[in-house]
Amino acid sequence: MFTPLDACWSWYTFSAFYDDRVLKYTYATIIQPATIEIERLSYVDLDLSILVKPDLTYEVLTQAEFEQMADLLHYSEETRIGSLMAMRTITSSIQLSLGLFAIIPHLLRQTDFHLAGCQKDEAPRAS
Repeated sequence: MFTPLDACWSWYTFSAFYDDRVLKYTYATIIQPATIEIERLSYVDLDLSILVKPDLTYEVLTQAEFEQMADLLHYSEETRIGSLMAMRTITSSIQLSLGLFAIIPHLLRQTDFHLAGCQKDEAPRAS
């Protein structure tokens, strides 16, 4: 069952792209709510995306593709409404500089994240 909370939290993903340390753009993808399993996260991309520039101008990139795929794949009314509500939530947040768009860093402090490595907590070895 669709709820307004679904539109707010689970119908989209964001990716921020940087040129060296400077924000180039943010890309929002509308998805069906993700399913979370023990070792994986799964979702369906609904072919509806928004490109957002650092000055908060934006462009809906794939509205025609979404409509075409919705007809071709027989998206349910719940999916159609949920995805359009998610798009409206995102565009409203952009216009008001709220939510994620108020906190995405425009300048990264570092770019060498790949050098940081991942450390797992390991149990001490017996000697």
